[in-house]
Amino acid sequence: MPYRLKKFLSLFLTTSLLCLGSHLLPTVSSIPTAQILAQAQATQDRADEAQQLYQTGVEQLNRGQFGEALETFKQVLVIFQEIGNRVEEGNTLNNLGAVYSKLGKYQQALNYFQQSLAISQKIGARSVQGATLNNLGEVYRNLGKYQQALDKFQQALAIAQELGIRAGEGSTFNNLGLVYHELGQYQQALDYYQQALVIQQEIGARSAQGATLN
Repeated sequence: MPYRLKKFLSLFLTTSLLCLGSHLLPTVSSIPTAQILAQAQATQDRADEAQQLYQTGVEQLNRGQFGEALETFKQVLVIFQEIGNRVEEGNTLNNLGAVYSKLGKYQQALNYFQQSLAISQKIGARSVQGATLNNLGEVYRNLGKYQQALDKFQQALAIAQELGIRAGEGSTFNNLGLVYHELGQYQQALDYYQQALVIQQEIGARSAQGATLN
């Protein structure tokens, strides 16, 4: 039996016993093990399917196939909601928002980002929360709502620094620089660009370095 499935089954059995209450605990022989095993396998199969579709969606997004990416991520979202994977549900909502943002459909993007943020805050998924805040900031910047953009970017930066996500930290410094540049506050923009560049050089993010230098 695969290790992930054995672990899932063990947790499933334990949870089932606890939910019954101490005065109703069944004997091991009375537990429908075959049925639980089948349910566990079905859940794992759906999770694997969702992960494969998710990767397809990311590839479509990177290739600029936005319509296809939307359909793929929507399929992924349904599966993660079905199996109760809240972390990946939030992550997929964030990606749907990213696609709509690429299409310039900012209100729809905001809707998905806000759903993602609500889930990630509720369950404490800090990395998803940080990524979503960064994306929200980008939408507000594109809408010319600079104070809201700065607020989201500062929150995203704090999370990236807390978690030690250097790529996210560098990206957010660059985004802060863009906002201050558009506000005409060039010295502050330069300070943030320089901090972004230091991190990008440190981690070897050459494409990001090019964007910052431009």
